[in-house]
Amino acid sequence: MKRKGTVVQVTGPVVDIAFDGGSLPEINEALSVAPDGQPRMMEVAQHIGGDTVRCIMLSPSEGIGRGDEVLSTGHTIEAPVGEATLGRMFNVLGQPIDEKGDVNAPENLYKFLFAVDAVCPFHRSAKHLVFPFMTTSTFPSNRILG
Repeated sequence: MKRKGTVVQVTGPVVDIAFDGGSLPEINEALSVAPDGQPRMMEVAQHIGGDTVRCIMLSPSEGIGRGDEVLSTGHTIEAPVGEATLGRMFNVLGQPIDEKGDVNAPENLYKFLFAVDAVCPFHRSAKHLVFPFMTTSTFPSNRILG
């Protein structure tokens, strides 16, 4: 469900957003703000009050100010995975940055996590800090290594 909110406070990469109606976006949901016409993304990190969420910017926060309109996307940050992504470069939002055009790849979370786990393995007890939406047993290396 898409919601509209308003920027309440900006402290570097941390942004507080107020939503009317008592309906807050879920933790890890992506939000978008476009103070200069260019959309910038942030992710909900915490519900801090009855109608306010605390977000972490995934883009620069310069130019964002109190009163700017924020839209929820209704989903988490998504990145393409699969054969079409091999040899390509992406930013943290899953957008190609190698000037080779768009990527038409199906989403497959298990393959994505396997790739992340293989390239940058995390200790079993630390994985929930990096991927708070997942249980530790979901990670491929935990299934392989026990």
